[in-house]
Amino acid sequence: RTQERLLPRLIEAGVCAIAFVGSAVLLLELRDFTFAEQTIALALGSAVLLASGAEILRSRASIHTGLLVLLIVAGVQWQWIVTTDWFKDSQAHLAPRFIDSQLYTLEASYRPLPSVIKPGDGIPNPAGQVRLEPGGGIREGGGIVARGNGYLLVSGAGDFYWIDPPERERDLVVRELDIDVPINAADFKKAVRGTAAVRYWNFRVQDVEVVDRAEGFRVFVSHHYWYEDRACYVVRVSSFDSTAASLRAVEAPVVWRTVFESRPCLQVKRFDGAPRFAGEESGGRLARLGEHTLLLTLGDHEHDGLNSEHALAQDPEASYGKIVAISLDDFTSSFRSVGHRNPQGLFVDKDGVVWSTEHGPDGGDELNRIEVGGNYGWPFATYGVQYGRNVWPLSTQPGFHDGYLEPVYAWVPSIGVSNLVGVEADLFEIWRGDLLVTSLRDRGLWRMRIRNNGLVVNERIHLDVRMRDIIEGNRGEIVVWSDENPQLVFLRPSAKRSTPLAAFAMCKGCHKISAGALGIGPSLHGIVGRKIASRAGYQYSAALSAIEGRWDVASLDAYLTNPQQFAPGTSMALQGIADKQERKRIIEYLVGL
Repeated sequence: RTQERLLPRLIEAGVCAIAFVGSAVLLLELRDFTFAEQTIALALGSAVLLASGAEILRSRASIHTGLLVLLIVAGVQWQWIVTTDWFKDSQAHLAPRFIDSQLYTLEASYRPLPSVIKPGDGIPNPAGQVRLEPGGGIREGGGIVARGNGYLLVSGAGDFYWIDPPERERDLVVRELDIDVPINAADFKKAVRGTAAVRYWNFRVQDVEVVDRAEGFRVFVSHHYWYEDRACYVVRVSSFDSTAASLRAVEAPVVWRTVFESRPCLQVKRFDGAPRFAGEESGGRLARLGEHTLLLTLGDHEHDGLNSEHALAQDPEASYGKIVAISLDDFTSSFRSVGHRNPQGLFVDKDGVVWSTEHGPDGGDELNRIEVGGNYGWPFATYGVQYGRNVWPLSTQPGFHDGYLEPVYAWVPSIGVSNLVGVEADLFEIWRGDLLVTSLRDRGLWRMRIRNNGLVVNERIHLDVRMRDIIEGNRGEIVVWSDENPQLVFLRPSAKRSTPLAAFAMCKGCHKISAGALGIGPSLHGIVGRKIASRAGYQYSAALSAIEGRWDVASLDAYLTNPQQFAPGTSMALQGIADKQERKRIIEYLVGL
């Protein structure tokens, strides 16, 4: 009899579990949380399993049989998930974040790329040692380019990925291509094995560039290369040609050729008795300059005359610490500029002006306008200092840049500057002509407006990811590649003010939100519950001063709907907000002040 009653109870428990999970998902979706279909299905299945298990356990006569059934069902479910790679490359369907900036509310979609993580390929996490960023399985570096209707991504480990653009963010499709950069990282790792101080994961691919040709295209990749017979390394630019209609149609094997190799071949240096490979100071950024030139940035790999015997950035025979111009006709090369430490960013604008960003030491990250034959001073001029000190010992005039080309801007303290791009498409019309500079340590995107050779706007926008590369996408969207936890971030102007913070942006030009601060209008700090027209130190209009009562949700909503109707003659400049939801978001923001 107990067993006869068990089946209806199991059905009832399953229905209740599905209803509970479904309601929870619906409520969270309404609060701008979005879930993968796999996650929802797994949650529903687990809830039904647990609810059924509870009912079975309540039936003593069936407890052993029930436990056995539960274990079998759970095992079958898990085996099916594993064997079908159910979660492989599944997207974490997070709702877009809305980020406030001076001129736009940004809709930021963070799209993880789990397939870029390869076990054992990146930073190790040995027992007893501190886990280093950006995490095991991903090698720092890599780059992204926009091609046709998609994107080509090359990871720091040298793996190629084709990414179809999402019509909706749920539709992001990642396809690994059967192409491998000829970077012999395994040989390097073998050579330095057991040398704990050598961070072999910085032996990496730095960037990718694609050049269209009369027939097909040519792909260029910058990367390290290890000479086993000489026990030294270089930075190479390797390329292959293809006549395929698109990159995703390229068939392996491709034929690679070396079009540039840095000189001299560097050994893993020893300084103060310790081995050191400063692959993170490689530069390696690529950019087209006109029809016949490819530019390459090269860092000095810490051969700066202080941490090594020679200052390679000022050595006319060495490639390091330079921006190199490579002819696309015959692959000959020359130095466009010298005196660079670690130029991580490179962008050529529509007028042919070359911009570069580079890491300083402790402080002194730079934005430079690159002139032909220019000397930018490193390591004899910098606005940075030696780590742990308040001066850079090799600087001829500490705190000055005299005798060398000045940066357009220097960050003190350093932001860990990385790549940059200029806004040239129509999507961000108000930003057109501005530079967008990414950062690693700072995790911010810097919008820099330069007019008449001077920096007039420098706005930091917090994206909260380490940004390795940035491009302007196929439709004008800004696309950021982050190699920390591999992901792409798509930035677009928001069509509406979709968060309380974004909605309040229209108010902040006149109103401060800190206690006691006055702007054109009174501070709104603590406005909810405060008597109308009562902020000390501010002279209100007679119209608003005549209004009795306190600010609450209803009165704020009425005032924002039509200020002149609420208080005829008020000095409030806003004409009124017709959108009920937008008023609601502003009030939500004010409630929290």
